Formats: sequence, structure tokens, C-alpha cells
Amino acid sequence: MSSTIAITDRCNQNCIYCFAKERDKPNKKNVIKQILSEKDFIILTGGETTMCPDLFEILKLSNTTNAKIELQSNGTIFSYPKFAKKIASYRIDLFNIAMPSHLEKINDEITQTKGLLKKRLGGIKNLIKLGKNVRITHVINNINYKYLLDYVKFIKKNFNQVEYLELNYIKATKHNTYLIPKYKDVKPFLLKALDFCVNNNIKVKVDHIPICYLNGFEGLHVDVRKIVFNVNKDHFDEKKYVEDCNPCKLKIICNGPRKDYTNLYGQDVLPVKKNIAEKIIKGVKNDLNKY
Repeated sequence: MSSTIAITDRCNQNCIYCFAKERDKPNKKNVIKQILSEKDFIILTGGETTMCPDLFEILKLSNTTNAKIELQSNGTIFSYPKFAKKIASYRIDLFNIAMPSHLEKINDEITQTKGLLKKRLGGIKNLIKLGKNVRITHVINNINYKYLLDYVKFIKKNFNQVEYLELNYIKATKHNTYLIPKYKDVKPFLLKALDFCVNNNIKVKVDHIPICYLNGFEGLHVDVRKIVFNVNKDHFDEKKYVEDCNPCKLKIICNGPRKDYTNLYGQDVLPVKKNIAEKIIKGVKNDLNKY
């Protein structure tokens, strides 16, 4: 099991796809209660977690548990070496850094802030220098999906030491429907990016797009690994089979499309008729990598 715990709603950016504002305002007592009750995996999120006035108190408390700890951040404050060293002194098993683009213009457009890409990149570099495990998360949307191949090439060139890269399809909210691309439009760009990752030893995961769109890369889907290894099943309830999923041979390792996507675009799945599920499962098990 895992607990995703919002510790602040403050942020130094204003990402156009952020849904943190739709959550209830974090309550310190509830945060403490959640931390102490979680035995497996604590995910600290925001807003921007590093802007939480109680951050170090929360990290100290989290370190008294046996749970693994993930800290989500946009990474900008880690560009300051003194702060990076301070936070690195705490037990944080994974730094999950959001990186919407490697291009400054697009980064500024998505975050609605100017000039912070350099600090984001500097923050990631500082964490890597300090020997920390870093995951880079890229939210696929209408603004950035055509640059996926160039993005993963940038990651390879500049951050080859990251623990892994995760390509996440955007979550639809009532405020951002214009940002939601159709699966079929993203597919060719995503497949080229995944092909580059696999052939260049970049650890990569994909989530929130049905595996029927991942021709040949199904085993990289987060849900497939969660099902095969029977681990953390967060976000399963955000997805649901549609009628067109019924004949699909991959249902045993898939949870269907996101509900918010089908509400917007309808069923939009590509049922797989070949019996390839067992082959995919075997490949994932042979990988022995549950990252």
C-alpha cells in the first residue's frame, strides 16, 4: 500500500494542468496522522513540497517510520547547493521531479512562469551529484507531445544517471480539456520515444494511456508491472473498462482508459485480438525490475 499525502498547496509555479487546487487544503494534524499510519510507502506531494513551512519536521517524522519515502517537487529550489545538501541529509528514497519540457519556451508556457527551466535542470543535477535517486516525470499534453523524442534524447544526454523516467498522460479536469490530446495523435510520437529509450538504456515507464496503444512496449506500462508484481495499485480506480475493451486479450494486465478521458472522447480503445498477454507477463518477470 501507499499514501499520497499533500503537505502544502503553495507553489512557485502555476502549471496549467495542475489539479492540486481541487484538493482540500492540507491539514497538519491529518498529515501527521497519515504519515504515522503508513507502513509501506509515503508519497509527499503538494503544491510544491519544498514551500511547506513544516517540510523538515515532516521529513524528520517520516524518517521515524519504516516506510519508503518519495518527495515530489518541481526541483527548482534544489539548484541552491546549500538547500540540496540539507534535504539530502534526510532519508528520501526517491525524488520525483516534474519536468514538462526541455525547451524553455514550452516550459514557461506550461508552468506559466518565466526563466525557471535552468533552475529545474540545475536542481536535478545537484541531486544526482549528491547520489540521490531521481525520477523525472513528464506529463504528456497537447503542448508538448510532438517533442517526445527530442525530450528523451535530452534526458539521455543530460541526465543519464536518473533512476527512471516516467511518461504520464495528462489527467483531464474541468479546466484543462483543451490540453487533452487524443490517444491516436500521441501514439506515433510516444512509440518513437519509447523505442529510443529501450535502445539507449533509459529506464522508462508509461501510465494513464491504455496499453493497446503501446505496440511492442506494453511491458513498460505502470499498471502491467503493478498487476504482475502485485504491488501498489494506486490510481486503478481512475480507470475503467469500456464496452470496446470486452474482446481485448490484454484485459488481464490492463485497467482500461482513464474515466476522465472517456468522458471527453468516448471509448477510443484498440482491442488486441492476439494472445500476447502471457508473453508480456513473462517479459516483465524476466526483467526483474519493479521500478
